[in-house]
Amino acid sequence: MVCGLTLYHGKENPLRVAPLHVYRITLPEPTAGEPGRWNLDVDLGVVARSYALHEFEAESWLVAPGKGLGERKKPAKQSRYLYADITANPDATLTLTDTKGGGQFQFNMGQAALGQELEARAAGVRIEILDPH
Repeated sequence: MVCGLTLYHGKENPLRVAPLHVYRITLPEPTAGEPGRWNLDVDLGVVARSYALHEFEAESWLVAPGKGLGERKKPAKQSRYLYADITANPDATLTLTDTKGGGQFQFNMGQAALGQELEARAAGVRIEILDPH
């Protein structure tokens, strides 16, 4: 027999999570490309991955012999946007930690909406859903 006990004071069922969404997080400074600088954690869900987009150079890509084969490039160093694939309960709290500067920013995941930026509890960082499903 397996038994479990959960102490939970939220409004939603703690065992249900929303579908995976892509979130764009606007950082306080352009440091998204620094490896290991930003750490994401969600209490009632899973952060599948977080990443910074790389600079896309259309002209050099069009003439490259291996175009479209998924070659890896370094992320843009001067980007303020960090992207994350997250599935979470609407009552979840997402925590963004600056491992270099020591700052922490928290978001109520149930308040994030498609096409609208949500400010963190401590000002300076915003998050928004980029895809509807």
